[in-house]
Amino acid sequence: MLKTTVTAALLIIVTGLACSTNGVGNQTCDSMEQGPVQDECFHDQLMNTVPANIELVIELANKIDDPIIRGAAIFRWIETHNREIPRERGRALCEILSDREKTSCERRLYSAHLQR
Repeated sequence: MLKTTVTAALLIIVTGLACSTNGVGNQTCDSMEQGPVQDECFHDQLMNTVPANIELVIELANKIDDPIIRGAAIFRWIETHNREIPRERGRALCEILSDREKTSCERRLYSAHLQR
């Protein structure tokens, strides 16, 4: 039991280190095997990207294959940085989503003045 816990903890730490950018951009995630771990890595990078780099956010969102992880990343990022996102670039970010999600995303984006 203890060995399993320690192994799981080490796996989480190694995955976290592999996903950290350390100023290298998204190269570490790109080099990972395609799948959920890579998608989570792109998600984490996207969440740590500032609004001034919205082009990188759009690029990272497009690299996330899993639509659930992609949608969660975009919605959370917009929620966090809503007031700092240029409207036209925010709309480009929402365009990545499915039609139903796109509408909800745009509502969040355009209602920044209603949020605290």
